[in-house]
Amino acid sequence: MITVLLALFVHQVAFAFGLYRLEKISKKSYTASEIFEAYRSLPSLIKGHELYEIKYAIASQSSNRFEEALTHYRLAMNMSSEANIWGRAGYCCQRLTKYDSSFYYYNLCYNLQPYRLMPKFALLNLYIQKGDTTAAKIMARQIIDLPLRVENKNSSYIRNYALHFLDSMAHN
Repeated sequence: MITVLLALFVHQVAFAFGLYRLEKISKKSYTASEIFEAYRSLPSLIKGHELYEIKYAIASQSSNRFEEALTHYRLAMNMSSEANIWGRAGYCCQRLTKYDSSFYYYNLCYNLQPYRLMPKFALLNLYIQKGDTTAAKIMARQIIDLPLRVENKNSSYIRNYALHFLDSMAHN
């Protein structure tokens, strides 16, 4: 019994240390190759954990390794329903010109957070990139009409972007 408890304790300590190292890596300024080497050096115990998959995906995305990032976001999706993961996966798909997949992820994010501007903004950009002006106009109108609790720099930028888009469509 004591052997089992001791083994469980050692496992938990190793896991906690792995999470600690993961957090330290994400807070330091590394080059892309140093980041990936640091992630690879983490104990195998931590690999496959939701936090590891998300941070590895973010590092991959930051290095324009969108296919690799998408793989890790998909692994993280199996462990979490955090809307930001869906949005980031949608962005990777959009960069890879996988528009149907991008729409799928952005739409999930939009449905999970209908009160937020970012999913609407992501869909607006996707529609513009695809050339779907009708859907883009509808989304721009939704962005402008969305009541906000707090107006900040980002929300002002997104609303101005939507207004500018609608103005440019009115002049064409």
